[in-house]
Amino acid sequence: MARLKTALMVFVVGLYTGTKERVVSAADNPAVTTGIVGTGIETQLFVYDQARNIIFIYQGVAGGGAPLRCSYMLHLHAPSGPIERTNCRTN
Repeated sequence: MARLKTALMVFVVGLYTGTKERVVSAADNPAVTTGIVGTGIETQLFVYDQARNIIFIYQGVAGGGAPLRCSYMLHLHAPSGPIERTNCRTN
């Protein structure tokens, strides 16, 4: 049930932002976890890619109708090791 809620949430966010790109649910790839944090214009979407140990952060999820772009990435290394923050590449 939790996967269904997550998939629906991501789908609705995709529709709300007006993007023409395909929205992929976490259920399609069990190595990917998604979540939404915050409220209002400060809402952030995170996508955790377990295979690469990277968290992708999308800011301003609830504001505007522009396509969402990745704001930055958090590279996770060994437990209790440093977390490297880098800007996402723009296409």
